[in-house]
Amino acid sequence: MTKVYYLAFSPINNICNENFFDGSITIYPNGEKGNIYYTSNFISDTNNELFLKEYKKFIVDKTKKIAKLYNDDVEFLLFNDKKKITKLCEDIQNIKIIKGNKQETIELLNDKFRIRKEINDILPTVDSKIVQGKYLKEYLNFTNEHFVVQMKDGSGGDGTYLVRFGNIDDIEINKDVFYSVSKYIRNIPINSTLVIGKKDFLELPSSVQLIEIFNNQFHYSGADFSYINCFTNKILKKLKKFNLKIAEFLKEKGYKGVIGIDYLIVNEDIFFMEFNPRFQSSSFLLSLELENQCNSCLGELHYIAITNQNFKNISLNDINLSFLNSNAKNIFPNENRKIKNGYFKKNPNSVYRLIYNRSIFDQKYHEFF
Repeated sequence: MTKVYYLAFSPINNICNENFFDGSITIYPNGEKGNIYYTSNFISDTNNELFLKEYKKFIVDKTKKIAKLYNDDVEFLLFNDKKKITKLCEDIQNIKIIKGNKQETIELLNDKFRIRKEINDILPTVDSKIVQGKYLKEYLNFTNEHFVVQMKDGSGGDGTYLVRFGNIDDIEINKDVFYSVSKYIRNIPINSTLVIGKKDFLELPSSVQLIEIFNNQFHYSGADFSYINCFTNKILKKLKKFNLKIAEFLKEKGYKGVIGIDYLIVNEDIFFMEFNPRFQSSSFLLSLELENQCNSCLGELHYIAITNQNFKNISLNDINLSFLNSNAKNIFPNENRKIKNGYFKKNPNSVYRLIYNRSIFDQKYHEFF
């Protein structure tokens, strides 16, 4: 049976997918089955030319040794990573590398400005305007309203700011950069995960996102999959309809595999916000539940999609769990269990995630602004 290795920069996508992957090659260790890592020391600049050259040599050496070990009956799966790993591996010869989606597709989906303009033709989006940094103060004009100011890319809240009462001086702005500006609306942020196949797609349980504001910047701190069941049937049906339209849109663009979609619920209306064409922070919990309930995992479903195979009979309809990042400010006691999701404690993305078998909202942990 063909072996499958995960090959990437970050080890996070491999977390809790070890029942499918036979191993992984990553920069940092993740403590899972068959992991081969470059270093346990924190690298401050992974775009450095010298580092990239050395890491490529490491990849070439390890993939060839693994291929020899399994008599070439092994595949190396790349994930969507904004050029880095794909570019490093594009000229490696005699190794079975399964590439991710086309770079132009990933760039489109990651560009919040462009993608909202396209999606606006099929789904409602929040009204916004693109403004260059040097004109932001003039545009906001010290109003009595709150605004969301957002850069065109970023994840986990990175590059998304809350400007209170139009006071742009509260945040650091690059005068040459363009920003999306929209009025802040009281909302509930939700996230859906889809797996897009060549002909079909899977819709996995959605979650309510836990968003906090530190120093006027939005920060993702966890997810609650159980609270989504508190919404009205009208909202849930609308969400399902929106996800169907999104899946059709993505198939037209040629996208395959795992993707996250962020929406905002305002009263009983839903607005599209952005795509996350990658594994997300909440993906590890989805993958665990897929293993427990469906004898599969998110890594396997992504592999099936990207290699144009047919999906298994997957019916993961409900998750009654929630989680917080351990670096969140407010942690209440009696957590159910801890899952290590990371590799190096100095890296803010390398944390323990605390899993709860109840809704975080029942504990009054989170209040929307």
